[in-house]
Amino acid sequence: MAVATGPPGSGKTLLLAARARELRRVHPDWEIAVLVYNRALVPYVTRLVNDPSVLVTTVGKFAHRLGFRMDLNGGDGASKDLTKARARGIPQAFDALLVDELQDFDPAWLQFALDTVRPGRGGALLVGDQAQGLYRDVDLTSALTGRDVVRHTLARPYRSTKQVLRAASVLTGQHVAGIDGAPDGQPVDLIWADSKNAQLDCVVWEIAALLADGRRQPGEIAVLLTQWRGLTKLRAALTSADIPFQVFDRNDPSGFDTNTSTVKVITVHSGKGYEFPIVFLVGLETLPAGIDEPTRQRERVGFVGATRATDQLLITYTKSTAHVDRLAALNPDVRRWTWPDDYKIDNRKEVK
Repeated sequence: MAVATGPPGSGKTLLLAARARELRRVHPDWEIAVLVYNRALVPYVTRLVNDPSVLVTTVGKFAHRLGFRMDLNGGDGASKDLTKARARGIPQAFDALLVDELQDFDPAWLQFALDTVRPGRGGALLVGDQAQGLYRDVDLTSALTGRDVVRHTLARPYRSTKQVLRAASVLTGQHVAGIDGAPDGQPVDLIWADSKNAQLDCVVWEIAALLADGRRQPGEIAVLLTQWRGLTKLRAALTSADIPFQVFDRNDPSGFDTNTSTVKVITVHSGKGYEFPIVFLVGLETLPAGIDEPTRQRERVGFVGATRATDQLLITYTKSTAHVDRLAALNPDVRRWTWPDDYKIDNRKEVK
């Protein structure tokens, strides 16, 4: 079994998908399963694997497929379900297992999945990054105890620019390894507006400006919300501006296709694993700063949201917070703006 870790954009999911394709090529008769944390990632990873015979699914559906129940809240409930499943006998139904977003898996889920792997075949590949854990802080040591584990580290974050990664790192106070090897880019824009609605007005204005001069296409842009509040206003504003857009539907994740020529509107939690050239991270003021476990997990929403951007990151906020102060101190990697004072009607910011 191999465990691969690395910073955002270091190729963990691409490695996983490539491993699945290679195993299928060499062993076309093998049963191969890929587990992802949430339904939003299923269509994305399915497209990367590009083989309908490879099972890409979530933990709950994976367990149900084998005739078992697994508590999706994790903790004691999941541990009890694992004990029951082992007492019944978990079938070794798969020749190879691949797990994405390892940091969000409860140990009992992982143990259940690993028990389904036939020995002497393709083993398991687990990939993740603890700094991107949004749902739990768990020690996976127990899940891996007694197993032969080879660990790999992907050191270079090739996806996002240095500026994006530096901004993301101060949002949680965690240094992103390999920043110096990341590509160079333009500064991150930190934009103040006096209300949530004003933030959305600014975002729509910025998008319209990007599209008006042909610098970007709608499919290159994503609006990541820290919470769904304001979605109705955003829908109306995008529609009024004649900007094509698609809102992620939690009830139909398979319909979310990043290849369409539309601006994507999605929450940070549902956006994990995706990447976009331009990201608007809306509502920075909703993220707390602190050291307790729930706060650390909520802080990581900003980290994960920021690192979805490959080329350009724009962050909006209404209230000054510790996060704003940290970002402001990153000059010249971060530029500060005020909406609408620093904006001109000719679709360009007025550089101070």
